[in-house]
Amino acid sequence: MSSTTVLIKNIADTKYEALPSSVTEAAKKQTLDTLGAMIASSKSSMKDLAKLVKEWGGKEESSIIVFGGKVPTPEAAFINGALSVRLDYDDTHLIDWNHPSRTTVPTGLAVAERQGKVTGKDFITAVSLGVDLQCRISRSRSFRVVADAPWVGVFGAATVAGKIMGFDEKLMNSAFGMAYEQLLLNSGGGVFGGNPTKGLSAGLMCKAGVTAALLASKGFSSDGEGSLEGPRGLYKSLCEGLYRPNLLTLDLGKDFRGTTVSQKLYPCTHTLATSVEAAISLARDNDIKPEDIAEIVIHTGPFHSALFGKESQKPPTVVIAQLSGAFCVASAIIHCELNLNNFTEEEIRNAKILQLAEKIKGKTELELNRERVDDPVIVDIKTNSGSVSSKRVENAYGSPERPSSLDDVTKKFRHCCDFAGVAKDKQDKVVKMVKGLEDVADVGEIIRLLA
Repeated sequence: MSSTTVLIKNIADTKYEALPSSVTEAAKKQTLDTLGAMIASSKSSMKDLAKLVKEWGGKEESSIIVFGGKVPTPEAAFINGALSVRLDYDDTHLIDWNHPSRTTVPTGLAVAERQGKVTGKDFITAVSLGVDLQCRISRSRSFRVVADAPWVGVFGAATVAGKIMGFDEKLMNSAFGMAYEQLLLNSGGGVFGGNPTKGLSAGLMCKAGVTAALLASKGFSSDGEGSLEGPRGLYKSLCEGLYRPNLLTLDLGKDFRGTTVSQKLYPCTHTLATSVEAAISLARDNDIKPEDIAEIVIHTGPFHSALFGKESQKPPTVVIAQLSGAFCVASAIIHCELNLNNFTEEEIRNAKILQLAEKIKGKTELELNRERVDDPVIVDIKTNSGSVSSKRVENAYGSPERPSSLDDVTKKFRHCCDFAGVAKDKQDKVVKMVKGLEDVADVGEIIRLLA
């Protein structure tokens, strides 16, 4: 029996009762955190995408968050999935190099509303299995790529959709196969081009997962077993056959990878979290004013330090600003924080931030490279008087070593809601439902509250 077959069987057979309490808690954090990211992104150019999806029309099945209106489930998953990524505030698995919730949570909400009366327990089970699968596929590869999410997200989305629809092993196998047929190879164009298409790949993955499940439910079949390990499967076609099959099923059903997913404190690439935290702490604790700074050096691993090139000092767009180390650190010091309000068209042209950014550079230290998304960092701030203050941050907030609590995620969710203008009474209702998700009788109520 192949590792892929073992995975598919595990997904079909696993019930809520088999999940440890830590998995339920993790699913709640992932759900509330992703809802917040989706809500905040409604203030971006994604409003035009929502308008386009509504223009397409079709059967009214699932709601579009914030913008309202119902559209066919694949399209609702598409727009809501895109929204989850647009402002770079969704979670990351720092060890497995993956963004699991951007495809699993939006898909689950869309399919749950379509099905009707999907319980919180069933939703938790589906999302937890989708996240676990996605991270297992990602970590089993023998090399790392930055924009890897499209390689694995379709499988996570198909898992969630199929599980909520009650698939047995045979149907889940077909859903896997048809998800693979829609696999995306790239998610970088909208990011590195700095244009408003950032997030589209996540939305398309959600749509592909839903489409795969719907096709399987109507009797269309495909080779899910060969989708990962077959002669034309993902590992052979895209990874040159380089993967570690033992990691696909290692401690399956015991080690749920969702329990080590990390929520972001800052709305920028997760790689910069340690640098931003260290810089804010240094400036605050040593009462260092921006105008007193002569130089800032960021000592870290090669993947991290590459984000501090000269181009990061003056990013041309908000999207690129969220990937620009010098800008993010400078903005954090100027404002003594880094949140959604730091990333606007006005802020990326803020003269004080740009002047400070010119004084920031990265320095590669191989001993600080640990092949994770969040390398350790040592930040040195040298003042005009010649004094140097240093701080080392080993692990980012929200990392497995410094996990966020559900209350921490709730605070972030409310910040996202306030940013987008969502009324407090709606916030309160959603928070209450998600915190008690295992007792919710109809998960569709959550998305309808926010639509």
